[in-house]
Amino acid sequence: MDQETLVSDRLRAGIDLIDSLKGSKLNVVDAYWCYDEEAYRWYLFLVSPFVEEHGSMPAYAVVQEAMGNAPCYTHNEDRVDLLDVKVVAPGRPVAAGVADYIETYRPSYVTHFDRTSLNGRYIRDMYIYPRTFVQEAGQ
Repeated sequence: MDQETLVSDRLRAGIDLIDSLKGSKLNVVDAYWCYDEEAYRWYLFLVSPFVEEHGSMPAYAVVQEAMGNAPCYTHNEDRVDLLDVKVVAPGRPVAAGVADYIETYRPSYVTHFDRTSLNGRYIRDMYIYPRTFVQEAGQ
């Protein structure tokens, strides 16, 4: 994506991917878009204990399978590609900072951070999905 600002279509595409992963082995607990200044691009981070238990390669396989099996996702031209996704364990510094923020403030809408520090890490630009968007009811 050439723009520095993440547009609403990409935010919706992230929700589509997250929805397609619900009920999968990946068990996404938090999700956020973060801009990587070195790569000049946005990445959708999916936080899951599955990554800690099984590693990132099996986690990416689950994401790829979900992308191939979800009709509402595969027909969306603004969809998230596998290269846009990073799977991380909950203990990673930024993921832990996101979890702390969500647990403290319990946002009910997508939250935007710009040029700030989160858990000791500089964040150029970030959009955090609320847990109501990420997790299934009753989890």
